[in-house]
Amino acid sequence: DAEWLVTLPEGDGFDYVEGFVVANNDDPCNGWPTVPMGSNQVFDPVHVPSSAGPVLYCLELALHYRKTARSSDVNK
Repeated sequence: DAEWLVTLPEGDGFDYVEGFVVANNDDPCNGWPTVPMGSNQVFDPVHVPSSAGPVLYCLELALHYRKTARSSDVNK
């Protein structure tokens, strides 16, 4: 979860971690439609496990690289 990710030693974690919750339903106020996506993306509830509860916790992660980083490092 987010707390564990932000406590990882430098180099083992992410540069940015943000979390949010949504209701596990199609309610336009607090369900899947509220998940922020790119304009060409949609949230597909088919990928939500049938064992999931009524609330989904989503994590947004970022790992920053320098322009001088090798392709093999970026593609890890």
